[in-house]
Amino acid sequence: MMALGLASLPVSFFFSALYTEGLFLMLVLAAFAVARSDWKYRWLCAGLIGMLATLDKFAGLLLFPTLAVEYMAQIGWQWRKIRASALWLGLMPLGTVMYVLFLWWRFGTPLALSTSMEKGWNHRASFFLATYWESAVELWRSVSGAVTRQDDPVLYYGNGSRLYKVLDLAMPAILVIGGLVARARLTASEWVWLLLGIIYPLSTNITFSVARYMLPLWPGLIWLGLPNKGSRRFGALCIVISLCLLVWCSSIYGGARWIG
Repeated sequence: MMALGLASLPVSFFFSALYTEGLFLMLVLAAFAVARSDWKYRWLCAGLIGMLATLDKFAGLLLFPTLAVEYMAQIGWQWRKIRASALWLGLMPLGTVMYVLFLWWRFGTPLALSTSMEKGWNHRASFFLATYWESAVELWRSVSGAVTRQDDPVLYYGNGSRLYKVLDLAMPAILVIGGLVARARLTASEWVWLLLGIIYPLSTNITFSVARYMLPLWPGLIWLGLPNKGSRRFGALCIVISLCLLVWCSSIYGGARWIG
């Protein structure tokens, strides 16, 4: 059910589009799977997979603290049991280092991407809660008619639709609630991945594309696999609604009218 729920998310079409989300999700799941195996070289392999994830997206760096927590959980949080194998996790940041060095070599500055993102999308450091609140207020002013259509930034940047803003604000809330519902089944590392994966994109000053950035946060959907009949029925209803939204969003994307 969790896999079906993930595949039916309104913006899950990005998994099969020319974006990084599909590959990134595969690398994240692979890193978790390898780290939880009994293989002798699992931490070396997990570190290498994490390095590939950081080459794919800056968000791959979030795997470093996540798998560090997984390592500590596996040794019972006993510092005396830490072995040299933990050092392999240090391979993960090397992916970002290599990409930054490439930007420096190719464009003359290691900050080429962050500079272009700030100029083009107004991305800059912000407090995640403030970012979310300001975006929610902006949506409320749009819905309540506090601003005219001509001066409405939600409709302007959304090509006349509020759907984008609604999805971007709904995704983090849904994932947090989902995590709380299934809290008894989430491990410490899954909580770290979920929470950091929500905080990171919301710390870039705007909520554009947040729904897409949070696609790999599967721990927020574990509740769909709970054995409780009530949860299964409610989950099935949510999936049906989500599939309808997926059709709507896919038609917008197919018509080259999607933003972000």
